[in-house]
Amino acid sequence: MKIKFTALPLLLLLTCIQSGRAGGAGGDTTLTRILEDKSSEFISTAVVPAGRTGPLVFKQYAELVMMELRRSGEKRVADQLERCLNGQYDVACRNRLAWMLHAYARVFYRDDIISATSRLIQFRTFATDVRNRLNPEFVRQKTYLQGLAEKLGLGFRDIDGFVQEIWVGDGGESFGLMVHTDVRPVEEKSWTSGP
Repeated sequence: MKIKFTALPLLLLLTCIQSGRAGGAGGDTTLTRILEDKSSEFISTAVVPAGRTGPLVFKQYAELVMMELRRSGEKRVADQLERCLNGQYDVACRNRLAWMLHAYARVFYRDDIISATSRLIQFRTFATDVRNRLNPEFVRQKTYLQGLAEKLGLGFRDIDGFVQEIWVGDGGESFGLMVHTDVRPVEEKSWTSGP
């Protein structure tokens, strides 16, 4: 399956996904507490000593979370997460794994998320007399998104200057999120019509 992010960097998407933030990991209060209270500590433990990055860090992070779950008397949840990480999925397991991945990404990629989002909102992509696909700000933004996609190892495709697709994965089926990046000027006096 291919997941498409139309003109949306993956890091920005991660800031929007809350994985059931209000209810946490499917009502698992112990898992939610561990993820909210200990993620920074676990990532420091996983990253700093060995200078690790990527999948190795997440694997060690997941092991630390499961160890803390077992220590807190939640052996069943820890065993389920372990099975899920080994490819044996069910709905509850996927929800818990999504919650754990969200907590990990929020802490581990925090500075990258802030940097990418800050850069993205700096483009002055509001209506002008120049068509969007020819507007220098939109062209610069498209170049930025393409570079970010390449840096993250994601696919990128520009469709005649109107739409940019960023995706992860492959296959015939896809799931897409569509967003727009043109905005109104901050000053209301510059608007030609109401919001």
